[in-house]
Amino acid sequence: MFLAPGAPVSGAGILATELTQVRKAVVAMCMATNTAVPVFAETLTSDVTPIRASHVLELRTPLNDARMAIGMSALTFTGPITVNATTIAPIHVTELYAGTQ
Repeated sequence: MFLAPGAPVSGAGILATELTQVRKAVVAMCMATNTAVPVFAETLTSDVTPIRASHVLELRTPLNDARMAIGMSALTFTGPITVNATTIAPIHVTELYAGTQ
C-alpha cells in the first residue's frame, strides 16, 4: 500500500519500498515516452537504505520530462530539496508516485 500524504513512517524501510515502486514507474514512463531514463547511483534496500535527497532529486526531472512528452503538465513539488540538508518526508515520495499516475 502506498503512503498517503502525511502518513506516519516507521523507519527507512517503508520509504525504500515505496521509492523503489516509484523508480520502476518513472523508468517505465521514460521508456514509453522515449525520454532519458534515469540511472540510479544506489540500490535501495528496505530497512537498510536510508532515503536521501539525492534519491528523490534523481527522479524529479525524468518524471517531468516524461509527463511533458505525453502532453501532461510538469509537476510542482513541495519545497526545494538540497542534498545533505533536506530530510526526506513521505510527501516527497508520494508526490513522485502521484506524478506517475
